[in-house]
Order: sequence, then structure tokens, then C-alpha cells
Amino acid sequence: NQPDSEKLGGVPVFAPPQVPPWWTGRGLPALDEVIDQSQARLAKMQTASGGYGWFPGMEADAYITAYVMDALAQARGAGVAVDARPFQRALDYLQGALRETTDNAPLAAYISWVLIESGAGGATVDAALARVFDKRSKLNDYTRALLILSLAERGQNERAQVVWRNLQDRRIETETGVHWCERGWGSDWSWDQVETTAFALRAALRVEPDNPLADKAARWLAENRQGTRWTSTKDTALAIDALVRYADARGELAANGSATLLVNGHEVHGWEFTPATLLTAGGSVVVDADRLTIGTNTVEIRRSGAGALYWTA
Repeated sequence: NQPDSEKLGGVPVFAPPQVPPWWTGRGLPALDEVIDQSQARLAKMQTASGGYGWFPGMEADAYITAYVMDALAQARGAGVAVDARPFQRALDYLQGALRETTDNAPLAAYISWVLIESGAGGATVDAALARVFDKRSKLNDYTRALLILSLAERGQNERAQVVWRNLQDRRIETETGVHWCERGWGSDWSWDQVETTAFALRAALRVEPDNPLADKAARWLAENRQGTRWTSTKDTALAIDALVRYADARGELAANGSATLLVNGHEVHGWEFTPATLLTAGGSVVVDADRLTIGTNTVEIRRSGAGALYWTA
């Protein structure tokens, strides 16, 4: 990748040399402005308590505050300048909310994870994780995945492995991979199938990166898109985040290779994959009818070089 001329929080922004048509006009060059506008809106929404409500003027909500802080923590980690004072006020609000969240395990696990991401893990977080761990037999899969990540980040690896073994037992095998959560979407955010599988994939990469379930989860996520997205902007962002982490862990972002499609022994199409063409080298192929015969037809894909090849037919 070549550095773009724009800067993001003082850090060079990297844009792919070859970009899809939809990127033009609404991609990285506009990102600084979008971030500034978004932070200004969030500043107006912060309540006197330090938390954030669902809408401006509403009372602070622990989940929404954690969701905002999750985004700000990721932005800060990517080099975006985040105002320290409102950031700390929101962390203080979440610390207090976590101490009061004793019965809602999904919320406690999510707040704990966000505090850890924000660099605010401590005694309050460890106490909350202990409460959630004690309820591990009754947790949904989303909460289990978050608990694994949090325990591992806090150095509680034995407990993380216990929950990971439990999460593995709850996997749902399909013809196209593995996912978690029986429902497509439930009554709240912690029953979203895509989000749950995304966090389960991240948990696998954190505690047992070579486990084949990570590959199967990545495949399920990749194949359960609806066109260019999943169900919502929220689960789409989480799915992309998990898949990028997976691709990085597997060395796919630096892949170099080629693939050839053959039908009945004759070459129909070929692809070359490099780090510069990962976004554009794919696409669909329609096989002409004159390539087919009456009866059995053979479709073959040959791959060479490094990296993984994802395909559907």
C-alpha cells in the first residue's frame, strides 16, 4: 500500500493503490472531516454524569456509553486525537455503572471489555469478570466470547481457556463453516448471530489462533453477507473487524499468488493476487454455455503461491 497525501490524527493514512469505483469521492480523503464532525456531535451528547444517552438530551445509558467508548478507544488506538477530558469522564461513568451491574451478565461483560480496551482495567473490572465467570453455565455465546477476550487480556488465561472450551462445545456446524448463536437476531444486541460469531472468531484468535474453528468461523462470516454488507452497519463493522484480524493473523494481507478457473479441463479465467490488488482482484465469472456439455461437467480451481483463496459457486 502507498501512503495517501491526507493525514489522520497526525498519522499517515494508507489507501490502496487500486480501489473499487464506490470508494471514489467518499473514501479516506473525507475521513478527517467525518471524524471531527462525529466527535463534535458526541461532545454535545455527553451528559453531566459523563455518560451518553440514546439521543441528545436523554439520560445516560450504560450500554450506549460503552458503545461510544468502544469506538473512541479504537479511534485512539488508530492514531486519532481524542479529547482526554470527556474520554476520562465517560470511563469514570462506566466504572460506576459496572459496579452497579450485578445481574446483567451481557452488559457487565461488554462494559468490562470496553474498559480494558480503553486502558482502564482494574479491580472493578476484575470483580465484574469474576461475577460473570461464576455464571458461565448460563451465559449466551456473545457474553462468553467477550469474557474470553477480557480474561485473556487481564492475564487470567486458565479461566479464559475454561470458557473457550465451553464456547467450542456450543458451536453450530454448517456446510459453509461454523457460527454461534442459534437465533439470527434476538430481543437485544447480545443475540446477534453475526456479532456473536465475529467476537467468537476474535476469541479464537486470542487464545488458540491455530484452531480450525477460526478458519471455519471466518468462512461462515464471509459467506453470510447480504451483498456488500451483513444485517446492519453495526454487525457489518464488527464482522469486518474480525475478518481483518483473521486475515492479518493468517498472513493473508501480504499474500502473493494466482488462481485459475477451468471448466471441463479448459481455462476460463485467471487471477493474480498481490497486496496491492487484494480489494479488486476478485469478482464473479459467468461460464458461457458453449463451455458446457450434456451430462456431467467438471469445474476446477487451481491455486498457487501464498495465502488463502475464497470462492463460491
